[in-house]
Amino acid sequence: MSGAVYQPAALPFLRADLQLELPRNVWARGAGTAIELSGVLTVRKELREPFVLSGTLETVRGFASFYSGRHTLEQGRVTFTGTPDLNPVLDATLTRSVSGYAVSIHVSGRAQSPQLRLSSTPDLPQADIVTLLVLGKTTDRLTDAERSRISGRAQQIVGNVSAGELEQFLAKPLGLDT
Repeated sequence: MSGAVYQPAALPFLRADLQLELPRNVWARGAGTAIELSGVLTVRKELREPFVLSGTLETVRGFASFYSGRHTLEQGRVTFTGTPDLNPVLDATLTRSVSGYAVSIHVSGRAQSPQLRLSSTPDLPQADIVTLLVLGKTTDRLTDAERSRISGRAQQIVGNVSAGELEQFLAKPLGLDT
């Protein structure tokens, strides 16, 4: 068990076996964010063991506001796989219209190591999509000051995004902790 760190279970005296049914009208809200959820979650816990969640939450509708824009949640799913580590599988797409472009942000993979993919219609290079999201215009319309401010951010935001970078890019502007 190299590299593993022992962490005592929360509430070691508790045993639980719950099934939570969320038919609709359950909302996750934060600053500039409102997402309606539905789904079924099972919460299990044995004595002196950690909580284990399994099941899927689907998004019904919602929006998230960050980088001076409101993004519509097109689809979303969070799947808890029944393991003690809270590292669900994510699959969500947000869209926003910016300066005549439809920009999509797709988040997939595990919550602790998510993948972030940006796309647009019509197609644009990744750097242009990032500048559209952050500054509202493509790179060919940036001033020198804006270019220096945005340089480097495009590579941090696209591709394989670490959980910390995703938190900085999405979670903090959404007002979410996890």
